[in-house]
Amino acid sequence: MVFKALDDFNATYSTSVLKPIFSTEESVEWNVEDFEANGITTYNIIGFSYYQAFSPNVTINDIGNIMARLVSNYSYKQVLLYSDRI
Repeated sequence: MVFKALDDFNATYSTSVLKPIFSTEESVEWNVEDFEANGITTYNIIGFSYYQAFSPNVTINDIGNIMARLVSNYSYKQVLLYSDRI
């Protein structure tokens, strides 16, 4: 189990530290699909980053569309965006 150490920590200390997965904007949707397809579903947060300098062909509208799809397709998860633009 990928998050066993954190699950054990939460159980031992009666905490609820959230479990994120994190990717870039270019691969986040594929990565989430891969996690889910392989039965890795106990994470709480889908996180992704966007840095315009590294992805000059990706627009803010593209990021909004990615965010909207993630929120729609994985409404039972929290979605987090980290960016130098927003």
